[in-house]
Amino acid sequence: AQELEPSTRRVRAGDVISLRFFNLTPEDADMSRTYRVGADGTIQLKYGGSLRLQGLTITEAQGAVLGSLVPAFYQ
Repeated sequence: AQELEPSTRRVRAGDVISLRFFNLTPEDADMSRTYRVGADGTIQLKYGGSLRLQGLTITEAQGAVLGSLVPAFYQ
């Protein structure tokens, strides 16, 4: 697999993304795992729901994941 800079590599359908979260409760520990980007360009997050990542850079995808989860944890 070719490693590219997070600021230039774009997420595509079929990509496997590893997400790690820290300081989770035991019932939320399963959120830290690998996710496969679906044919529709999305991943399914426990609290963030369906999140479209296709076409985003890795850096942008990180921001999108965090942005989708902040409301669930900091209401």
